[in-house]
Amino acid sequence: MDTTEINFPSDQPSNLVLTPDAKYFLHTAARWANFLAILGFILTGFVVLGALYWLVLGGTIATTMSQNQGGTGIPSLYGGLAGVLGSGMGVIYLLIAVFYFLYSFYLYKFASSTKKAVLFNSIADITIGFKNLKSFFKLWGIITIVAIAVSILTFIGVIIFAVGMASSMHS
Repeated sequence: MDTTEINFPSDQPSNLVLTPDAKYFLHTAARWANFLAILGFILTGFVVLGALYWLVLGGTIATTMSQNQGGTGIPSLYGGLAGVLGSGMGVIYLLIAVFYFLYSFYLYKFASSTKKAVLFNSIADITIGFKNLKSFFKLWGIITIVAIAVSILTFIGVIIFAVGMASSMHS
């Protein structure tokens, strides 16, 4: 476990004491986190169903197009492309489902531990709750950085493609 020791000034107590208002706010936040986590688990199921749809659809289109090629080979090329795109979408949906499940899992663990900690004044449970909240935000941060990087690379790729297309039109 990676923990950083925090040195408190000597004139302040090193034990954290929560006021009744702070406990109320934490308990309320935990209840909302619990609601969002359960909703997240349900939505994860729908995303998995969407992934299965795309995987089946891609295979079905590829099979249908290859059976109806009529000698030209062009429909089977489109069928293969459709199959790859459908399967690719299915894999992307599955990745989204994994991350959505992890977000929901960390929120649920935070919520259950925090509610228990507030009700029973448990330092161990509040520590577990905050550990899961840290993991939730760490995952959120990593995915955000990856999304920004992919967006920047996509933008650069589009510019390079546009410049290449423009230069080929002037030739």
